[in-house]
Amino acid sequence: MHDAITAKIIKEAVRTGGIDRKVDLAIDCTDLPYFGDDDDPMVVTKKPERGTDHCFRYATATIVVAGQRFTPKSIPIEEIGALHVVVGKLISYVKTLVNIDHVYLDKGFNSIEMVSTLNKMGVKYVMPAIQNPRIKHASRIHEVNTIHRYRIGKSPHDTFTNLAITYNRKGEKIAFYTNTQKAEAVTALYTKRWGIETSYNKKKNNFLAKTTSKNAIIRLFYFLLAVCLYNLWQLANMCMSPTQGHGFSKYAVSAPIFGKMLLTIIEMLSIGPPNWGDARSTSPPPILAGSPIKLR
Repeated sequence: MHDAITAKIIKEAVRTGGIDRKVDLAIDCTDLPYFGDDDDPMVVTKKPERGTDHCFRYATATIVVAGQRFTPKSIPIEEIGALHVVVGKLISYVKTLVNIDHVYLDKGFNSIEMVSTLNKMGVKYVMPAIQNPRIKHASRIHEVNTIHRYRIGKSPHDTFTNLAITYNRKGEKIAFYTNTQKAEAVTALYTKRWGIETSYNKKKNNFLAKTTSKNAIIRLFYFLLAVCLYNLWQLANMCMSPTQGHGFSKYAVSAPIFGKMLLTIIEMLSIGPPNWGDARSTSPPPILAGSPIKLR
């Protein structure tokens, strides 16, 4: 249901020209702290925070072009060791909706399997290299803004990528794994990744329902609902933008106001939880029994 709703929103944005021919994609994970038992379904371990070291974790792929920050796909994470499989699924699905230019991942995704997966997916990628002794040595001997062929690993399962040497904001040498050919552009490209952090803040602070339920399915439902509402908010702002079809630089409707508008519409249409205001009734109100509501 979530995929169907999200696909309709993305396709509408594409149809109206609100999404570019090729988009940049950021992939990351977000954690929702959990205070129940650590052996509950879908619960994973995390760094201690707010009195717990357990959480529900979700991986998302978000378009990080200004004015086009839709989230086409979300996947719950149940195991730590299969991130490259999750990333492969995210990229494969997003490719069915839009064309991908660059993919950005943070260093938490760093692994031989991840680089191998990205190479096979046929997308351009940028990912910081962990500062291990080999990377530090490469940074010392190579000039800034240069690209070098680099082998990750020292086993039959190793893989090759490009190592881009550049500067961070502190003026320190850093390195990125990438398959692009312009080292001087890597840092500027990677800064787009922060768009996914902004999208997480909007989802959590404005659209994610609060619950104390320990049920993993309820938690997942609330998160996916928040993603759908966030995407709908993005589409609404795109449609109301004076640039119409070319993104936007400022939200016409803020997330809190959009949420209140949705609640008002729900109340006007008498759409509610399963009891529909009458504990004895199992039938939906007339508005839900007919044709689906279309947003214009």
